[in-house]
Amino acid sequence: MVSSTPVPVRRLTRTDDGITGVGGGIAEYARIDPVWVRVGIIAGSLLTFPMLPIAYLAAWLIIPKKETAPPPPPRPSDTRSAREAHDAAVAMAQARAEVEAIDRVPPPR
Repeated sequence: MVSSTPVPVRRLTRTDDGITGVGGGIAEYARIDPVWVRVGIIAGSLLTFPMLPIAYLAAWLIIPKKETAPPPPPRPSDTRSAREAHDAAVAMAQARAEVEAIDRVPPPR
């Protein structure tokens, strides 16, 4: 039976961590710890100078930056006007006064 669930496509993208995001993007794509990728980049740069640094710069220019979802919209705040807030406070005070007045009425004999 064939599954109808779409398989997510893995793409090599730069991440927002680090200086350029190349090492983080490679690590995310390979599903390994970014520290190992960064150590490998540094070691490879020292061993193959200037080839790996040139390849790294090319990767920085070629690999697209990871698209992040826009932040969620702000939650709507209480948009009552000052007049509406005043009217609500007056109505609550009147209701409280009525309840207190009812509580003070002596029971019938």
